Amino acid sequence: MSPDLPVFTVPVVSAAALGVLWLVVMTGLPRLLGSVPQRAVTAFFGFLFLSAPTSLPGVRRTVDSVTGVPDLAILLGHLGTLLAFIAILELAAGVEGGRRVLLRRGQLAFTLVLTGLVTLFVFIPRRLDQPDFGLWQVRHPLVVTYQLLFQTCLGLGLSLAVAFLVPNWRKSRRGPLRTALLLLWLSAAVGLLYVASRLWYVVGHGFGFLHQVARPVYGTVTFLLLWTTVALAGSAALVRVGYAVTRHVRHRIAYHRLGGLWRTLTEAVPGTVLDPRSGPFPARAFRRRLYRRIIEIRDAQMELTSYVPPAEHQAAEAALRGREAAALDACVLHLGLRFKDRATPHPQETRPPARTTDGSLDGELADLLRLRTSMDDPEVIRAAAGIREPGR
Repeated sequence: MSPDLPVFTVPVVSAAALGVLWLVVMTGLPRLLGSVPQRAVTAFFGFLFLSAPTSLPGVRRTVDSVTGVPDLAILLGHLGTLLAFIAILELAAGVEGGRRVLLRRGQLAFTLVLTGLVTLFVFIPRRLDQPDFGLWQVRHPLVVTYQLLFQTCLGLGLSLAVAFLVPNWRKSRRGPLRTALLLLWLSAAVGLLYVASRLWYVVGHGFGFLHQVARPVYGTVTFLLLWTTVALAGSAALVRVGYAVTRHVRHRIAYHRLGGLWRTLTEAVPGTVLDPRSGPFPARAFRRRLYRRIIEIRDAQMELTSYVPPAEHQAAEAALRGREAAALDACVLHLGLRFKDRATPHPQETRPPARTTDGSLDGELADLLRLRTSMDDPEVIRAAAGIREPGR
């Protein structure tokens, strides 16, 4: 990569991309103790995070001067990239059972390429005062071989990624997975453009087809292509994190919005309140509290509606005909709150069948929020007030 880049390009683009990768790696560290696929994904982004900075001139100079090994940062960056591909092939081997043997051979091929790069690196002429052997020794046979080997291997890996990701993206349903797959294949596609530009440079200069390139322009283009690839890959991983954070915030809001309904019902039937103990982890403790609140509201609802005789339940249905089911549930709850002190629960077999949701947490929350809104609906309150208590 050419060092002749605009001043603003390096810090802004690289800092943004590295920030994304850092978030991915930090959020993925707990999964190192998880399954093999989880560890493979974390290892992939970890190697990517470690290898990406080696494309920056400042990082290269620091690594080379500290170790005293010219262009060591370049080798480490290339090795980290290949190790990232080996890690992601481990994930693919676990998913694509029918192609496991082929993918294992791909891992072996990457390992052999990695070994070849180290061997070539040892014999390539390098100097501390001339950083990046790919620029000042561009026509040396060993340099051309090294760069062609790495870029070809990188291009094949990215081509396989595009071929695998595009059909899976098309088959996926709308949601975080589809968005992540889209970002991943866009990342691989941009990466192929980077590989094409590098191969054009290596072949053109190495074999004498090109004699001069506008290095500031070329360096800026390749730099932006490389870091766009890295940023898109990191953003794909952050889709899951963003989805999880959004869902947690949404659940927090729903939990507090249900507080008034929960207090009204549990004060009427305090026996439905469960053990308040929670776990040691805040996120898990909140999830447990959320489930407990849903269960307590449902238990209280079942107990209160048991005090409403079938005739009064039918009267509520007639009064709210054409309204949504949540309005009827709210009306029956109002009746249960009125009747519970002067009535006895009715047997289960005489009660109307319970209405159920799709069974998911989000489905339950949405249904209870509709119930909460309907409890304050003036029409529902008037309908409940117009139904007399049994025996009156």
